[in-house]
Amino acid sequence: MGWSDMSMLPEDAETSYPTTVPPHFSGLQTPSGYESTDLARNTSPESLDTNSSSCYPPGQYVVGGRTYRTPSSSSGSRSPYQREDPETEIRRLRKKVKDLEAIVATTPVASAPANVSPAFRQSWKRRTEAREKMYCSLNRAGNALCAWHDSRRERRKYPPRNAPPGVLNCGCTHEEALFEESLARHAVGGYLPGASVRMDPELRGPLLRLLQKRYGYKDGDFDYDPQTMQWHDDQDPESWERQAHSGSSVRTRRADHSERH
Repeated sequence: MGWSDMSMLPEDAETSYPTTVPPHFSGLQTPSGYESTDLARNTSPESLDTNSSSCYPPGQYVVGGRTYRTPSSSSGSRSPYQREDPETEIRRLRKKVKDLEAIVATTPVASAPANVSPAFRQSWKRRTEAREKMYCSLNRAGNALCAWHDSRRERRKYPPRNAPPGVLNCGCTHEEALFEESLARHAVGGYLPGASVRMDPELRGPLLRLLQKRYGYKDGDFDYDPQTMQWHDDQDPESWERQAHSGSSVRTRRADHSERH
């Protein structure tokens, strides 16, 4: 059958091909390098592209000689070169952003920078102790009260000289008492008896706990420059120690007022 006869075949005729090498081709030699059609079995490691994802386990790929892991999904490991629907990718990235925001929101932030020197930490401790001596010490009646409870005729939570360590007789903590004074000094609520706006403990306590949980707040955070690590004017430990030693007008007025209750 010649080429001219091929045109005579019907269009739907099936063309069969020999599955074995004809006898007159049996003498041909196999070309060099094609001894096996299984190329993957005879391919040397050096001939593979080291950047190909097929050279590494699922979930890994290499860029610039460094191995990276791809994020896993419910459907299995995703190839870094597999394209996904833009809307699906946007939703996935938005979810990732929300997850990261949630992690950051629950991570406490250090109150003071990590590079605070031991000397500054010691001065901070001295400052807090001096302030506790001023605002958390017992008066002549044996009571230690926050400014808010000091101005009210309410039953004390603890009898005179019987409050637990770190707690005032009114039930507020030393931290809350110092926080109350610090807020008033920064024009957030009043402090002295008779002030028009006072920081109610029902608001002061939750606010303090929120700042402590979210920012790691502690007394003194409002009163120093974190860039220069210097205390604001009259907020250094020496100034507070002098006031605690001599007694301040605020403390005297509070003590006189407390002894009347």
